[in-house]
Amino acid sequence: MSFRRENPKKFGGLSERPRACALSRSSKGSSRIPGDAAEGIPAFQELKMSESDIRGYDPERTDSGDSDGFAWVGQRDDVEGGREWEGQMEGKSKSAGYRTEGGQGWVGSSRVDPVVETAAAAAKRQPHYPESKLPFHVNDKMRSWYNSSIFRAGQEGRWRDALTIFSAMKEKEIEPETFTYNSLINAMQNVPDGSEWERSIELFKEMQEKGLKPDTVTYSLLIRASAKAPEGSEWEGALSLFEQMGREGVEPDRLTYNYLINSLSKAAGGSKWEKALELFEEMRAKGVDPDTYTYNTLISAFSRALGGSEWQRASALLEEMRDNVVAPDVATYSSLIVALEKAPGGSEWEKAVVLFVEMREKGLKPAVHTYRALISALAKSPGGSEWEGAVELFEMMKEEGVEPDVFVYNSLILAFAKAPGNSESDRALQLYEEMRREGIEPDVFTYNTLIQALARAPGESEWERALEFFEEMREKGMTPAVFTYTNVISALEKASGGSKWDLAMKVFEDLKEKGIDPDVYTYSSLISACAKAPGGSEWERALELFEEMGEKGVKADLFTYNFLISSLAKAPSGSEWERALELFEDMGEKGLKADVFTCNSLMCSLARAPSGSEWRKALQLFEEMKDSGVEADRLTYNSLIWALARAPSGSEWERALQSCEEMKEKGIEPDLVTFNSLIQALARAPGSSKWERALELFEEMQEKGIVPDVSTYTNVISALEKAFGGTEWERAIEVFEEMKEKGIDPDVYTYSSLISACAKAPGGSEWERALELFEEMKKKGVEPDIFAYTSLIRSLAKASGGSKWEGALKVFEEMKAKGLEWEARHTYSSLICAMETAPGGSQWEKALELFEKMRRGGVKPDVSMYNSLISALAKTAGGSEWETAVDLFEEMRRNRVQSEEGFAAPFASDETELPVYTSLISAFAKAPGGSEWERALKLFEEMEDKGIEPDHIAYRSLIVALVKAPSESGWKKAIELFHRMNALEVGDVR
Repeated sequence: MSFRRENPKKFGGLSERPRACALSRSSKGSSRIPGDAAEGIPAFQELKMSESDIRGYDPERTDSGDSDGFAWVGQRDDVEGGREWEGQMEGKSKSAGYRTEGGQGWVGSSRVDPVVETAAAAAKRQPHYPESKLPFHVNDKMRSWYNSSIFRAGQEGRWRDALTIFSAMKEKEIEPETFTYNSLINAMQNVPDGSEWERSIELFKEMQEKGLKPDTVTYSLLIRASAKAPEGSEWEGALSLFEQMGREGVEPDRLTYNYLINSLSKAAGGSKWEKALELFEEMRAKGVDPDTYTYNTLISAFSRALGGSEWQRASALLEEMRDNVVAPDVATYSSLIVALEKAPGGSEWEKAVVLFVEMREKGLKPAVHTYRALISALAKSPGGSEWEGAVELFEMMKEEGVEPDVFVYNSLILAFAKAPGNSESDRALQLYEEMRREGIEPDVFTYNTLIQALARAPGESEWERALEFFEEMREKGMTPAVFTYTNVISALEKASGGSKWDLAMKVFEDLKEKGIDPDVYTYSSLISACAKAPGGSEWERALELFEEMGEKGVKADLFTYNFLISSLAKAPSGSEWERALELFEDMGEKGLKADVFTCNSLMCSLARAPSGSEWRKALQLFEEMKDSGVEADRLTYNSLIWALARAPSGSEWERALQSCEEMKEKGIEPDLVTFNSLIQALARAPGSSKWERALELFEEMQEKGIVPDVSTYTNVISALEKAFGGTEWERAIEVFEEMKEKGIDPDVYTYSSLISACAKAPGGSEWERALELFEEMKKKGVEPDIFAYTSLIRSLAKASGGSKWEGALKVFEEMKAKGLEWEARHTYSSLICAMETAPGGSQWEKALELFEKMRRGGVKPDVSMYNSLISALAKTAGGSEWETAVDLFEEMRRNRVQSEEGFAAPFASDETELPVYTSLISAFAKAPGGSEWERALKLFEEMEDKGIEPDHIAYRSLIVALVKAPSESGWKKAIELFHRMNALEVGDVR
């Protein structure tokens, strides 16, 4: 039965769901769409019918209004009276006509064409077009044909076919209507990548130019099109369309609100969740009930809020859905997991897992984006603690047949990159290889996370592989972002020994050349690279970068200050401790709270201050740490102990030991660095060192399983070298041999300390051994430094069996030839001592020349220098320079000259003034005619009054002076002294 709608009511829009229809033309015996452009389009081919298939065609009937022989074939499931029929009316025969309540009648056939039925089924799926208002009128059959074809092509995603049909329609001068444009705009929505959204806007403008009035469907579809604009760029346009609807009196429906909230959720620059929430409240106020899609889009808006700040609102919406009996679907759970994934610091990963389990229990199958969000949430867990859960989830999705995409791989690589201890960089690389095997091309984020994983790799990092990925992504035309550059610099920063700081600088310069602004993380990583440069050589560059940050308005954070203070702490000779302290105070003024890393860096800087001068400030900082609640760690204690070990004159050795006991009480076990610093402190202790305690610590550390290194052995040898009277030189040799047996190569400090120990051996007996050690170090490629040369000169100066002052001068000339900065107190002291030992005081002039040169150079002489020079003058033939010797003695007194500690300490003859007194008494003894015997006697008595015990040399010199006295009282006094000396068993007076 054919059905024909008489007197059809004109229908303009898609606000009601249309039914499919087909137009047949009987004049040629087949159905054909007008317009050559439409030939071959499936939409038309499927609608072609043979003449025998045409139902309702009767060329003789004219009462139908179809005088040209056209008839309509259709199906209507829901008529205005609520009655259902399919080619048959209630109470009527199959051939009878049917008149609806609106007075409109239909004629038709009981047979429905299958092609039309398929199109009708597709139309049923469109929520906007109820069947009660089909675009179905008799007087405009051609337009209906085109409308149906455009609609169907759009629904099937064949948007190009829809455009072609539309062009054919215009060629035949068939005027499109609102429904036509709505169908075509809808077709543009179905482009898979959303790339034709702008064409929707163009069609809208075209229909307005034609005077067609947009309806709710039009505006809804246009708002939906705006949501498909790249990167949410048209959210303001969507809002403008919504406002235009209001001005034109077009009422929005649920889908209008849904599409607009969706557009706002994708807004460029961050979700406009506040406005989306406002619209949500508005639709409810207007009695429009939100559905699952509404809730999903609003949850999505919250999930895209900047900084992940609105995850709690998103969670609350799920509870509201449950209260309102709105069933959440996969998209609901997925959007909410995305919101939780973006919570600051990865703090809500557990809630995300709970939701994932819940959706599976409800029989909802997670989609790839669900897995992606949850894996990402686990990857972002604090400290990367849930990386194993991310791996488990990855395996689960593959088992369930969900194919991972590039985003899933990226999230899992990120999980590996953030794994605790940076332990999973190898697995990140393996995953990268897997995704390539699976045919998934890495994107910018893949490379970024891989480089991040390599930058965080333990040890010396994988900086070479990181650079390879960096170059690979650029070769593929990908533009590295500031994040990429920062991670490459971070990888280079971790290169062994800070050796790639210069390459990090080149990467930084490349970043700036590309017009990319470095951020605080970039600067911090680069400053850290400079801080690790060998020998602390790049502290000035680190400071320049810090200043550049300020000029560019990049605000330094705690890490920036930490790395910069660390850089200054490593400046040669600890020269920048004051600047480090200034920065520490500056960060406090800026509201940045120092952490243990900050305090440790500053402590290290203070410990390295020249001559150990800032140990008090280090101790003060330690106390401030405790007051401010900063928990000291092993590095803190080690830095403090080192600062105390370097205190001038070794005065704080006891405090260093106390600090070690305190750290043990806190459960922090001393390590190699601790023991090395403690032994150093004991080696420098006043009173010829605490070498016995140093040896005890040396044994203790080995009992604890701590293997001594070159510094340990060097400090032990140094402690033995400083033993009173040079008595432990043999033990020092034994320690030296032990370290070589254990395969530890001595360094320049080891050799210098051992040569010095030999130099101090009683009676100068080991000068030959000292010379052998000096030659050995050169053969092994250990370049002697100024202390090694100075120690050897001193050893030769004290050689037994006669002075080796010529050898000392030869060594001195070699040192100058090597360009060493020899003009230091220690070198002068050793040289003057060598000149003093020359037979008969023959080199007193050379000694005096060196002394004067030293003073002109600004080097202040110490007691040992005065003693050596006075002794040299005392030895001159005939005592000719005794007056010069006396002048020097008086000068020394006026200037309150003290003995020099530190490295020079072993070269000082004694801590007391005994050698000076002895040399001066000897000088008086040599005065012509014994004229100065009284002054000699007075000086002897003065030293006794001071509690200085005269040695046999002092007695002998005074006796010589007294024997030469012109008066009888002198020789009598000499005899008295001789008997007194024997009684005291002072020693040999020959």
